[in-house]
Amino acid sequence: MRPRLSEELIERAGSRAHETGCDESELEVNVENDRALAFYEKLGFEPSRHTMIATVSRN
Repeated sequence: MRPRLSEELIERAGSRAHETGCDESELEVNVENDRALAFYEKLGFEPSRHTMIATVSRN
């Protein structure tokens, strides 16, 4: 079975990063996007930090 385009793009980016001496790939995913989180985890990505956001009061 042929890989999906999204999988192929991640693979190509990883290969290119490796060729240029990078040890890791990093990306941002919305915490509410369960499909994206599952997809990237399937490809070997692991959570590495948690970002907190707060709305600024305009009093």
